[in-house]
Amino acid sequence: MSINLVLTSLIVPGLTWGVNRLLVVNGIGYLTYTNFVSVLTKHPLVLISLVLLVLLICGLVYIQMAFLFRQIKRIQEQTPASQWQLLKQSGHDLLTLKPLTMLIMIGYFLLILPFGQIIFKSVLLNKVTIPAFIIQDMWTTPKIWGPIILVYTLALILSIRLITFLPETIFNKKLSTTRLLQKCWQTTRGRFWRLLIKVGVLAIAITLVGVLSQLLFFNLQRYYDQNLPHYALLLAILNLFILEIISQILLAMSIVMILQLILKQAGYLVPSETRVKVILKQRSLRIRMRQGAAMLLLILVAAGVALYDYAYLEGAMDNRPALISHRGVDDGNGVQNTIPALQKTAREKPDYIEMDIQETKDHQFVVMHDNNLEELAGVNRTVHELTLAELTTLTVRENGYSAKIPSFDQYLTAAEKAHQRLLVEIKVSPQDSPQMMTNFIKRLPATAIEKGQSYPFVELSCCGGVEETSTALIC
Repeated sequence: MSINLVLTSLIVPGLTWGVNRLLVVNGIGYLTYTNFVSVLTKHPLVLISLVLLVLLICGLVYIQMAFLFRQIKRIQEQTPASQWQLLKQSGHDLLTLKPLTMLIMIGYFLLILPFGQIIFKSVLLNKVTIPAFIIQDMWTTPKIWGPIILVYTLALILSIRLITFLPETIFNKKLSTTRLLQKCWQTTRGRFWRLLIKVGVLAIAITLVGVLSQLLFFNLQRYYDQNLPHYALLLAILNLFILEIISQILLAMSIVMILQLILKQAGYLVPSETRVKVILKQRSLRIRMRQGAAMLLLILVAAGVALYDYAYLEGAMDNRPALISHRGVDDGNGVQNTIPALQKTAREKPDYIEMDIQETKDHQFVVMHDNNLEELAGVNRTVHELTLAELTTLTVRENGYSAKIPSFDQYLTAAEKAHQRLLVEIKVSPQDSPQMMTNFIKRLPATAIEKGQSYPFVELSCCGGVEETSTALIC
């Protein structure tokens, strides 16, 4: 738990700050697959720095896991050793890796990323992952489902068959890299499904306890908010603090149980015949002082967490999440992307209402998410096949409500009257006119922006087959 605290409060924020400063200094606003080639050609040193950062993260994860493996083995065998000594040994484990073994180790960490939350729960590995929106986009393309399933299957098989790879690199340094891999493969032969089930059961059990505890305290807090409003904030701080303790305990339990399973599978967790038993018949002043210092540190950490929770619940933190209504609805209170739903949702004062627009046959803009109108309007036509006048006469139905399809201008006017800021997502398709973006930008000053209404940004979402640059427009 101390390791997790250090990683979460010091190491990860430090790495995040370093990456942000690296991008800011080089004038890079963001880094995604859309501008990867541009960064590669114009800022090669930035890319090299990010690669080195990934290598650093893998090295830190290796030291973390080596420390825990050694700690678990030491506790099992009751062998006395200081924490500092174990940490130095773990760092030495990394430095003494053979170059080929180190390369395979980096590939291994990257390989198990899809299952990193199950096998190696490290907050560092959480920072080296594939963004969720990329995964979602991949699954929306049926043509590549086969390769995706194949990659995930291979990653799962290798992560289980080579599950003893890390402890072997720590406790069996004499073996060559090839022999080490062979031993890992032989150790798990015929035990794939047994190991997979054990890991899966542990992950499901820990997750279930975590979800149930969150539901319990969420409902307790809802009761406090409704029936004990004067004490709701104090009880919220207490509930959040207890949830954080439960989360840390579950995280520690899951790590220890998984690593114990790996050590047993590798044959390194066998009780020693000659255990060293340290019996303290009398507590010395030095031991009592250490215990007092540890208790004081624990109290200070607890007080710091409680203070942070108070500041967070009071809204004093700068990184307060923005509340965005997806397609302008909340809990099915209307038809998506329609003015009646906008008017209802705006009363709840979200930071933004997200909405979608598409270009029509006559180069106007209509508020609609789906390219085909059949699901909502019952008309098997696409938006680009109809004019704005034809589209705005159609009625869309959803969640037991019905409304007319609005034009972009009508929706903007309704948002201005409700004093509601919008996040406008432009759905781009191959049928769009070459002047589509120009027409969109021209019509903005003629609406609410001239009158002082602030529309913070426009997200441009591109479909396949469109030669268009993804750009965020700051209005």
